[in-house]
Amino acid sequence: MLNYMSETLSRQWQMLSLLPRAPKSVRSSVVHAQLLEMGFKTTKRTVERDLIDLQSRFNLEVDTSQMTHLWCWSKDALPLELPRMSRSEALTLLMVKEHLHNLVPSNVFKQMARYFDLAAQQLNEAHGKRNGRISENDLQKLWHKKVRLVPANQPLLCPNIDEDVLSQIQDALLDGMQCEVAYQKKLKDQTVSYVIHPLALVQRGVILYLVCTIKHYKDIKLLAVHRIKSAKETTLPATGLVGFDLDDYIASAAFGWRAEGQKVSLEVLFTSDAVLHLMETPLSRDQEHVIQADGRVLLVASVMETPQLLWWLLGFGDSVEVVAPIALRNRLAAIAKGMFLRYVDN
Repeated sequence: MLNYMSETLSRQWQMLSLLPRAPKSVRSSVVHAQLLEMGFKTTKRTVERDLIDLQSRFNLEVDTSQMTHLWCWSKDALPLELPRMSRSEALTLLMVKEHLHNLVPSNVFKQMARYFDLAAQQLNEAHGKRNGRISENDLQKLWHKKVRLVPANQPLLCPNIDEDVLSQIQDALLDGMQCEVAYQKKLKDQTVSYVIHPLALVQRGVILYLVCTIKHYKDIKLLAVHRIKSAKETTLPATGLVGFDLDDYIASAAFGWRAEGQKVSLEVLFTSDAVLHLMETPLSRDQEHVIQADGRVLLVASVMETPQLLWWLLGFGDSVEVVAPIALRNRLAAIAKGMFLRYVDN
């Protein structure tokens, strides 16, 4: 009897894990076939009875309009969670929510919404057990109401991404398949059709990028996902790049807007106030600093020379002076001169 109950519990637990979340669904016959592949000895009729039984206990939906019923989790169903999330884990997850809210597109954020809801629910329950019935005033005292993440840069709003486009791209990437896309180039009205080979998805700031190759070419391209107007996964396998490593690609400064192809020894004079945070969060592992006679600090570090580096240095205004490389110093001097003349003329 115990063995039978254990087999039933194990089978039903696997069935729950095989059901997708709405709007996607799966036929009961497909669930049966997948269970057989896992080694469960069961019949299609037993699977159907199990699903009906599970529906009375879990937030499942069924479409009975077809001969073989279609099953799925409700769109709003909370995830199954064993073991129970701790208060620390729930708080951490809500901190992630706070950080992601303005960082990723809304439909990407929605994919995590049910986990955020579960974390908030469990913190509320934990608070209620310690303090009795939860009032609105109590809710304001919860830990996650006292935690915020403040962006270091000027916050920007996320561009809109079509939910179907994102789903097709994610499926093609995970399935290792090619994808047909219609892409709108920057500042262009018309779209261009591509057959792409997805390699990775990378979130940089508020922009989600698809790392891919196009057609038979081997050079890596970055497509801003919000500019992909349509996408459809094909049945043809994608051709990967031999030796491609995402971490190495990112380290090459590919997302520094555009890598300029070389690592340089950056020498910069900072005012003492401006340099303080770089003592705790250095630019590189070989960073060194020397205090100068005038109180400024000479900082030396090996960095990739990218437009992002230029923007970062400009953000310090007159609190920074680039000593080397000389080409970067001259470029900053020209920008500073142009800004001066523009403001003086006005």
